[in-house]
Amino acid sequence: MDFFIGILIGVISGWWLYRTLLRNKIEQIYNQMDEMEQLPIPQDPKKVSVKFERINGLWYVYQKDNDMFLTQGKTYDDIIADLEKRYPDIIFMVSPTTLKKVKNI
Repeated sequence: MDFFIGILIGVISGWWLYRTLLRNKIEQIYNQMDEMEQLPIPQDPKKVSVKFERINGLWYVYQKDNDMFLTQGKTYDDIIADLEKRYPDIIFMVSPTTLKKVKNI
């Protein structure tokens, strides 16, 4: 009889331990999901098409769609450095032929 009582206590203790561990794991998963919901959603960087004009030895850079002035510089490297400093979250796009002109002069 003591043997069956020992088995019954063992089964009940094991079931209680399993249930407690499972409940803790589920609670941990829910907490991780809540943390993930609070994280900001990454945004795609904004892309802007640009055009170049050369006036008196300086390159002037404008937005292609609305002619808004962006920057100016003597060399391609000056322009890139200034654009990266002023607009770090924007990707600037230019046609390959225009890019060759600006880099070669």
